Amino acid sequence: MTTPRVAHCVAGLIRSLPHPLVHRSLRRNLVDAFGGTPFLFLLLKPWDVAPKRAGYFPSSAAEDLAQGVHWSDAQARALLKPVLAELHPLVASVRLLNASEDTPSRLFNSRCPIQGRHYGLSSGVYTTKAGLVRLLGQAAAYDGCLHMIEASERANGTRFDFVTRSRPDLAYLAPVRAWNAFPDPRVAYIHDRDWFVVAHRALADAALGSFALYKNCTTRRTEETPEEWLRLSIREGGGTVRIADFPVGLVGTQRCSDVCPLQANTTNASFVEYFHNECKSISGFVGCFGDTPVHCRSRPCTHLLASARQRAPLVAWLRS
Repeated sequence: MTTPRVAHCVAGLIRSLPHPLVHRSLRRNLVDAFGGTPFLFLLLKPWDVAPKRAGYFPSSAAEDLAQGVHWSDAQARALLKPVLAELHPLVASVRLLNASEDTPSRLFNSRCPIQGRHYGLSSGVYTTKAGLVRLLGQAAAYDGCLHMIEASERANGTRFDFVTRSRPDLAYLAPVRAWNAFPDPRVAYIHDRDWFVVAHRALADAALGSFALYKNCTTRRTEETPEEWLRLSIREGGGTVRIADFPVGLVGTQRCSDVCPLQANTTNASFVEYFHNECKSISGFVGCFGDTPVHCRSRPCTHLLASARQRAPLVAWLRS
């Protein structure tokens, strides 16, 4: 196979993208490690919503937004300046959304009511208006990123061979495998929690287009999480899902000392310098870079955060 053209889609709330751990690892441990001829497509939301604690967030979409933060276009571009400098010249397209694009009137399909429980909780938090805006807004962002990729293909008269789908607040704690480690065009390789996806172009419409599945729906559905809609969309697109242990973690915007307080019984002195004791959250294992929390949902991420020896090269690289 000739060198493949790779479209890396990063879509969603800006959140911790400006943190060096995020955008530097995006360049080194995703784009460079995956290989091929890379193009980055960034569809970013310059606002944030209330933190999700133990599966809870406000029921009202307006209240959810009101508890978050909002940046003007000028503030957002200032935040993104080091990000774009790190990713230059690989960025093919950048789009900043407006909060008015994530509203019930623009996102909801009244013909497709959603019901169910969220991860076994007594109530379906994604069935509230705020929850639906989060669920559908995320799907709509990836759909928008797909349109950016398609526009690039039309403009250049050539299709991509691979597409990756990721969030703006992901850290890549070790190099992902290169493109030739994902040989089957009928398989979408996904992170357990849908944080990261690798697919051949033949499945890209399904991997990034789950919003269309909802918008065209005319019946009551029980798929009530982003992961369920992603899997359904891939199956409807003629593909299968394979869970892959990608070494990725979510980088939080809150203080790690608030999420995972430092314990007095730490046995490894070097562990204290960079990490608080391991703790559990809705996202699984949490470790800290300084006072920045990193949430893990995969074994590679957890091992990298928990092992001072494995973590040392990453810490040294970030400081260089």
